[in-house]
Amino acid sequence: MARDSVSRQSGRDRHLKRSDSATHSTVIKESMRKARFVLSAALVLALVGCGSEATVEQSIDTVVKTSETTSESSEGFDWESECVTPNADLPTEGLICADSGMRPVTDGFSFENWGGPVAEDAVTLNTAAELFGVDAVCAEIQDDLCTPLPAAEQWIELMNESIEGGRCEGMAVVSQRIAVGLNTPDEFQEGATIVADLQRDAGIVGETISRWWVTQTLTSVTNFNYEAQQLSPTQIAERLVDALRNQDGVTLGFYSNGSGHAVTPIAVSRTSDGVLEVLTYDNNYPGQITTVVIDPSTETWSYDMAATNADVEADIWSGSTGTMDYTLMSVREEANPAPWSADDQSGETKGSARIMISTRGRSVPGAIITVGSDTIDTRDLSTVSNGIRVFPSRGSRGTGAIIEIPAGLDGVKIVPVIGELIDTTATEIPLLFAVDESGSGSLLVRDTVDSSDSSYDDFVYEVSTGDNFVTSVDVAPDGAVEAAYAFGEELVEALLEDGQDLDIVNPAGEEAIDVVVTDEEGTELFSSSFDGVDEDGTEVTELDFNESTGEMEVSDLPLDDASLSGDGATEDGAADAGSGDTGDGSGDGSDSGDSGSGEGDAGGGEGDGSESP
Repeated sequence: MARDSVSRQSGRDRHLKRSDSATHSTVIKESMRKARFVLSAALVLALVGCGSEATVEQSIDTVVKTSETTSESSEGFDWESECVTPNADLPTEGLICADSGMRPVTDGFSFENWGGPVAEDAVTLNTAAELFGVDAVCAEIQDDLCTPLPAAEQWIELMNESIEGGRCEGMAVVSQRIAVGLNTPDEFQEGATIVADLQRDAGIVGETISRWWVTQTLTSVTNFNYEAQQLSPTQIAERLVDALRNQDGVTLGFYSNGSGHAVTPIAVSRTSDGVLEVLTYDNNYPGQITTVVIDPSTETWSYDMAATNADVEADIWSGSTGTMDYTLMSVREEANPAPWSADDQSGETKGSARIMISTRGRSVPGAIITVGSDTIDTRDLSTVSNGIRVFPSRGSRGTGAIIEIPAGLDGVKIVPVIGELIDTTATEIPLLFAVDESGSGSLLVRDTVDSSDSSYDDFVYEVSTGDNFVTSVDVAPDGAVEAAYAFGEELVEALLEDGQDLDIVNPAGEEAIDVVVTDEEGTELFSSSFDGVDEDGTEVTELDFNESTGEMEVSDLPLDDASLSGDGATEDGAADAGSGDTGDGSGDGSDSGDSGSGEGDAGGGEGDGSESP
């Protein structure tokens, strides 16, 4: 329990019903603010078993094989002898190197990728439990009630806001899973026999798309993507040929100007002049086959239908090594520790800090990072240095990127950038700055930014990832932001303004962390220690500086039954469209950079961003 009685128990108690019926494990529904949490007995056992020794060994073995695969050279691959099949029904004049047989007219969705607020497709407590296990999500389970960890709820909020930039990653994955036989259409919508039968608001289609969208943020996937980005475009094409021939299930990602896009490869061909063509299903263009062109002579690629949203005019994207990757389905299926857990800090990510920035599709956000004399703009991957890794989210028009700060760096300063406006009618830009820190700490900073503010500087995030991990949110003299720090079962929230700083000392500490708030002159306004264990049943500890008295007001707010009654929980825990902090379904289609038209969940959009070997 935190000293000074400053503690917090996670969000809301949620019913955890265990049914004897073990029907589709993916049919798990839960609105982010709902009170009911539904799992079958079989799923509960499977989730708890995610941390079993057998699962971990299998996961490690997969990673080892992945590393071996991505480090191979292309010297033994003879494109001329590998690509000999005459084209039949594909839009290419080249010879076919590999053809999965997938065709967008039947094997792609009939609807476009879309952006805007989540509704039936919301990432939920059940999504988190399915990915990371009940024990990683719930602080306590008693009498079929799950008390979610604060960081789990923060993660859900972040995922839902990020998805507003577009769903391309999830759509690319789900269509591919069905194509290679890992799923069937009727698992997601009763009576569906082909992917084109599926409707985004029917059955569990939308939530399944979101469930697979979030896999691009998992440690196993980002590690795989990073290695894939070290490959040349030609080497990636070679890996795609192997994956298509073996029916492994694969998606292709590429990036330009701070945005990312994901497509589903269906074939690879080679023209008479040696140019490679990756024929794809791009969910921005239902029923069509599009082409990513790779020139082995220059190791460059180009794509002339690369709008990250179906309602945004297409332009030509191009790049070279480092701006393209791919992801195998087996990597997405690996067991992953929860991002907010200390277990997620292993291998190359040990001691690191992982950052995500979202503007809910209204702009193309990024960050300016200063390390000593080096400056990094995350929207320009050529500037990345000091071991920092940047993964633009696929479907990232407004989705942002994952930024990993490695262990051993001191005095790193990060300023969020609102970036190019996508929704030019927006007068305000919602900013969400999230950090999964070393150990079990999780930070969210929220702000609302005037769209005309081209040089946003309301706060700077500072971090040192050495042995003494220190992090702080430093607010400008005229700035004001909301900050929330989750540690174990506890959460502290503070309104920071007028030069105030929030300092977190040793988030990787085994026993406790210190939280300190100071004013512009460095005078301490609040100080307390947290051990991550809640014993007094408070909902949240709020800090608010009273300018009249010159004192910090500390409030421990209890959770009462009334706060649950308005959450609209259904008997089976089904998500209630428009509920939760992630959107009320009342958008006009311009909430997302990729949104076009449409009420509630906004029109077309794209939304995904990083991929790899």
